[in-house]
Amino acid sequence: MHTDHSHDKEVDILISVTDKNSAHHDPALDGSLIGRLLSMANRYRLEGNLRQATEIYWSLLENHNGTKHADAAKAALMDVAMGYELDESRHMARSIYEDLLKYEG
Repeated sequence: MHTDHSHDKEVDILISVTDKNSAHHDPALDGSLIGRLLSMANRYRLEGNLRQATEIYWSLLENHNGTKHADAAKAALMDVAMGYELDESRHMARSIYEDLLKYEG
């Protein structure tokens, strides 16, 4: 029987960007247009297309700040930045971190 590991990875990514206030509910799965955009960004990220993913995450954060979707996008951007930092792309990480400072509560 074939096991779909890519599906498992996608689920892990979706869980990792879940709103901190509702750890068992993924905002990307709520069926709204915003949720669909978040889900699309997560798929881009899973496929390694970080440019497309981060564009959507930034759009969600900028245009829907204060929503569970923006919170999930912010968490995803933080994770992307940490990945850049670990991959020795500190300039990319720094850019994301500095831009995220604008959204600190």
